[in-house]
Amino acid sequence: MGHRVMRLIYPTDVALRMAPPPLAPSYPNTAYLVSLLGGVFLVLGGLTDLATGALLRSAGLEVVGLGTGGKILLLGLGVVGLAVGLIVVYGALQIRNRPETAHTWGVLIVAFSLVSLVGSSGFLVGLVLGLIGGILALRWQPPVPIVGNGSTFRRGPPWTPAVSLAPPPSATASRVCPACGSAAVPAASRCPNCGTGLPGP
Repeated sequence: MGHRVMRLIYPTDVALRMAPPPLAPSYPNTAYLVSLLGGVFLVLGGLTDLATGALLRSAGLEVVGLGTGGKILLLGLGVVGLAVGLIVVYGALQIRNRPETAHTWGVLIVAFSLVSLVGSSGFLVGLVLGLIGGILALRWQPPVPIVGNGSTFRRGPPWTPAVSLAPPPSATASRVCPACGSAAVPAASRCPNCGTGLPGP
């Protein structure tokens, strides 16, 4: 009976103390939202350039100082702006769905946001938001749970158990029956072999 009590209490207590706190799914939320919004503005800027170039071409108008090439230039800038915006939006979604790639996509978002300078830059709003979102993604670190608290997180080195897995000496030490010499568990009151009463510990 004593042995069964030891198995029910001690391992359960150790399991509760040794189990790491549950780690809720986490990702750089602010970087994701800011980058996504910046990408949307960049897409809108590219679409505006495309629409303007197409309108000028259909109306037979020319861009002052650029002549016929101005319409082609606007269309080209619109394509570049649209492509850059879509890449930034995709990078933001990757930051959300694959947080482990946040740093890589942070670099790409910053780079493509700077590329948007050749066009409308998403009315400058897209450029600024893209730069901020990319920098936030670069600065993000995965959260690490605090030992003993399943809902609080800290940023630092990986979690390591603070409790030793080795059972206490009293859990493995044995007692000897004075009558037959058989070993008995510490909590036993009688010898499991001959039934002789054992002295107290």
